[in-house]
Amino acid sequence: MRTVTDRNSLILVLGLAVFLSGCGNPDQIRRYQVKSEPSSAKSGLNLAVTSANTSASGGQRSLAAIVLHEGKAWFLKAMGPPAKISPIINRFDQVIRSIQFVEGEPKFELPSGWTRTPGSQFRFATLKTGAADVAVSSLPLRPGENVEQYTLANVNRWLGQVGKPGLSADQLGSVTKKIPISSGEAIVFDSGAPLSGVPASGVPASGGNTPSSSQETTTGATTPAGGNANQADGLTFDLPEKWQRGGNRPMRVATFNVDEDGKQLEITLTRLGVNSGSMLANVNRWRGQIGLEPIDQAALDKDTLSLDVAGENAPYFVLADAEVEKAIYVVVVERPDHKLFIKLMGDRGLAESEKSAFQEFVESIRFN
Repeated sequence: MRTVTDRNSLILVLGLAVFLSGCGNPDQIRRYQVKSEPSSAKSGLNLAVTSANTSASGGQRSLAAIVLHEGKAWFLKAMGPPAKISPIINRFDQVIRSIQFVEGEPKFELPSGWTRTPGSQFRFATLKTGAADVAVSSLPLRPGENVEQYTLANVNRWLGQVGKPGLSADQLGSVTKKIPISSGEAIVFDSGAPLSGVPASGVPASGGNTPSSSQETTTGATTPAGGNANQADGLTFDLPEKWQRGGNRPMRVATFNVDEDGKQLEITLTRLGVNSGSMLANVNRWRGQIGLEPIDQAALDKDTLSLDVAGENAPYFVLADAEVEKAIYVVVVERPDHKLFIKLMGDRGLAESEKSAFQEFVESIRFN
């Protein structure tokens, strides 16, 4: 039988091990000021790190970083219950400090117990922590992108993902702090702490408008007071009355749901690269999702409709047939640096009844 003395000795040894594991040489720090507009010709870093937690989204917490490098925004992000995110916060910061770019790609020094798995079509890599996965991805920056605005937009989107309202530009400095890192500065944000300038109710102080969000695929639509205009990831739109905001999903700008008499529709907005497959290949993939046979280019040209989105004609596809139970409506908006796919999918009858609402929603979209 183990005695009390044995247990106390064990506790002392374990405590000493934990203490020693936290000791080490401090990082050598170099400071520099990040310009307000990143230059594709310079290899500087600007990082925005968030740690957000709220019960409004079922206790979800997100930890994320943005690294701006040579015309790209690199994202490292983990999201999940606080119990899975909290244990990785300190080591996440260590990974951010270790980033170095080799031939345009980030390299990391992974903490003990962390592993890296290969990426996919939409991910550069996944860092396995044993608690929550850290997804690593990138998106191109628009020429002349303003760093502060870009950071604010992403902070607001991450706030939206955990059920908190967005902040205005003049509030960003009151809820963030800069810490030096080995290759620049990090902007750290934690919505789990009281936010200066934001009342306990979670509503921004008067005078602050909710700004739009920017790139990096996830949801975060917000509703400014006094209207049905909504914002999500750099978009503004009018939300139909029946539509409810859905949860965040990987690679999505926003998700909405319609549920009526046991029938469902899901509306998704997804931003992908300009080379995200031919129109015919995408349409045939969507047709396969609801059991329709593929078509050729001549049939596609004949069946393609169009809707006006922000003053431009966008191809519009209505995929439905009396022989199948589901329908898909898709509008593809081509932008200089990406394509926005607006897709409705679900019960064919409910889709037909929401067709006008879908078209009005699409035509209400504006790019911020």
